[in-house]
Amino acid sequence: MRAPRKTPARRAVPLCVLVLALTGCGDQERTTVAGQTSQVSPAPTSTTAPPTLTPTTPTATTPTAKPTTPPCKQNKGWSSGETLKWVKSMVKIDNNSDIALGLYSTAGTVCKAIPVQVEFWQVGLSDAGKTFDMKSVLRKQVALDGRRVITVQTPANLKQDDCSGTITAVYVGKPLRTAELPQQMDIYNQAAGADVKFRSNRIAYQIAAMPTPEFGLDTSDFLADC
Repeated sequence: MRAPRKTPARRAVPLCVLVLALTGCGDQERTTVAGQTSQVSPAPTSTTAPPTLTPTTPTATTPTAKPTTPPCKQNKGWSSGETLKWVKSMVKIDNNSDIALGLYSTAGTVCKAIPVQVEFWQVGLSDAGKTFDMKSVLRKQVALDGRRVITVQTPANLKQDDCSGTITAVYVGKPLRTAELPQQMDIYNQAAGADVKFRSNRIAYQIAAMPTPEFGLDTSDFLADC
């Protein structure tokens, strides 16, 4: 009896050999089908530099320009005469017959405002105009420095008729005392006015409006009924 034929044992081929032709087996080297080796090129590295950040420079804000104040005259050490002269130059009568302080004035401004009084009186005439009485209707104090026009309106209740008139005065400082009010007044013959004699050296401006005389009559005649 013949002994059974032994089948030669098959040698196990490493799996790596079968795959070498396609993928290779190793890290830095790869084996080709022909048994050649090839060096694996390292993966390319990026040479692009990261973007440079430019620091933001803050924008400087321009401060808002403040309105400039016009230069002023230093009047702190002025005498009463210098002060009175400046106030006189500031008094004007506007188109409405109101007192306009600083209107069209070229006297300039002063650094320290000056207290100024504007006062209106009703005047009653008697004894043919030889005597009179005064009643204050309005007095207004203002701080005058010449930087703006200050208008003081004439009171609407002032009247001027056959035996009454008005007096307006602009003066410096505190209200006039009784001792500073006029005791004499010369009424004009040919004009509706009078020369009022205040007993004060603080008067910067004054004006009187008296009854309008009839043509050809003197004061004693056209005021005879007063």
